[in-house]
Amino acid sequence: MVVDSGTKLHSRFNASDADLKVQSKDGVMFLLHRKNLEINTGTFPPPEFRTNGETVFLTEEAKVLEILFQFLYPQKYPSLEDLDFDLVLAVCEAVGKYEVFSAMKTCEVQLCELVPQHVVELFWHAVKHDLSPVMDVAGFHLLGRSTATEMLPMLPPYLRVPWTRFHEGWEAILNSAKEYVRLLEIPRIDRCGRTWDGFEMSDMICRPCQEWLLAWITELEDMDSISEIRREIRFPWEPDLQGVDYETYKLCGTCNEFHCHAVRAVGGFIELKMDKLHPLTYYTQPGDEGDR
Repeated sequence: MVVDSGTKLHSRFNASDADLKVQSKDGVMFLLHRKNLEINTGTFPPPEFRTNGETVFLTEEAKVLEILFQFLYPQKYPSLEDLDFDLVLAVCEAVGKYEVFSAMKTCEVQLCELVPQHVVELFWHAVKHDLSPVMDVAGFHLLGRSTATEMLPMLPPYLRVPWTRFHEGWEAILNSAKEYVRLLEIPRIDRCGRTWDGFEMSDMICRPCQEWLLAWITELEDMDSISEIRREIRFPWEPDLQGVDYETYKLCGTCNEFHCHAVRAVGGFIELKMDKLHPLTYYTQPGDEGDR
């Protein structure tokens, strides 16, 4: 295959028996085998691209195409783990655009891994490309009330009702936890009925502890990430009380800690329900009524 002398040829994709020339946005030529593209992609090149003789001109840079084209050949597929975020996202965009089937799962897994650091950007990427697993992972990192309200108008119409139902599920968990705390028996004096080495519904809890627990649950409503919420549930007293006077946070004479020990039971109550919280795309399924 003839390549213009002034064109930079990619060092890896330069087979002499190639029958298709592809040029990147930044002027690098890739020599490919048309058969591999036919087998491994759904649309390459896509209809909107014109060909100039035997050369297909693409809008992606060479560093993106270099990774993309490795998925078209029978070899060990490249890892995306050590790439910077912008490059990973560009590769995944190209994978979706050209329907490179062999790369889709790799991209999906890597994007899910990157969600905690780039949650909003990856949520919108998942919505754009209909990537349900990524959308669900990102959705669990966007549980906070303010985020839910801000993002609702920007969602495509088909996702607005599922988004609302998804967040109503989380609100229902916190409301049930508040009711759980309100139903605990209050002793006549403002002291818990026992030293907390465990907790059951029959145990008594003093009013200061009850008020602290209700306020704590309210704080959970403003946390966005499910990982942040789980950490707060398991270690509610750790980050904010270092160096603070012990007596300031001792709620009653029986709770010999910074917090009410009943928080362990209330946190466990919430976490059990969180484990059953349906992901966002559950509510997009045909025939869903939000209560299956």
